Amino acid sequence: MFTLREFYEADSIKDAYDILTKSKRNMVLGGNMFLKMSNKKLGVGIDLSNLHLNKININDRIISIGTSVTLSQLEENSFLQSYSGGVIKKMIETISSKQLRNMATVGASVYANYGFSDIVPVFLALNARVHLYNGGWMNLSDFINRRKTSGNRDILIEVEIPIEESFAYYTGVRATAGDFCILNLTLSRIKDEFKVVVGARPMKAIIAERTSEYITEHYDILTFDELVKNAGEILVNEVEFGTNMRASKEYRTYLSKGLLQKALKEVLNENIAYD
Repeated sequence: MFTLREFYEADSIKDAYDILTKSKRNMVLGGNMFLKMSNKKLGVGIDLSNLHLNKININDRIISIGTSVTLSQLEENSFLQSYSGGVIKKMIETISSKQLRNMATVGASVYANYGFSDIVPVFLALNARVHLYNGGWMNLSDFINRRKTSGNRDILIEVEIPIEESFAYYTGVRATAGDFCILNLTLSRIKDEFKVVVGARPMKAIIAERTSEYITEHYDILTFDELVKNAGEILVNEVEFGTNMRASKEYRTYLSKGLLQKALKEVLNENIAYD
């Protein structure tokens, strides 16, 4: 169990940021689901509960998700239950238990960018951006690849997803229902551009750029079997897999082709009218 020297309820984002940057031992608190399994000794634990960042705002262009929104809020939002084939709701339903989803927050999941994350790959596939207090707006893909240092610590305010004509499919493999993924894969089709994102490699999620480009250029030319075979070979040569306590590098490499085949079947069979 982690310990705090002090618990602090921030009354503004600036207030929270000032406290955060005073010491590298200070930390913004989210749902604490992963943190509570650690033995970290922290300085000030900064609580954002009073800042009204637990809202999901939707207009005709964007979905804005506050950093304190819980996974259950995402799961239960009526618009997200159908947007892009309901991929966000379907992904969240696979994450552990309802009790955990009631506590885990979007901001903590995205900012920490854990390798086992299910959320980050789906958000990447949907072209998400993040809004940081000090760093401003940036693409999620740039944020997760940014080297974190004590000098660029920041506070995530919101995640923004553009509303586009899209369909996405998430799939993953777990040893048991409540466990972390051994491997997950998300495939999105936005207009006629495809994006493949692989997570739980076990390293952080990555966009398979060459695989995505190949599918985009050949999905309506090749037979399904040819597309699956060729794209699968590109995927395993492009994406680096690793070994940990859940699976070997070789097993993850083998799984990735099967997950891609499953995702392609779902996305290509979805009847969407494209302009």
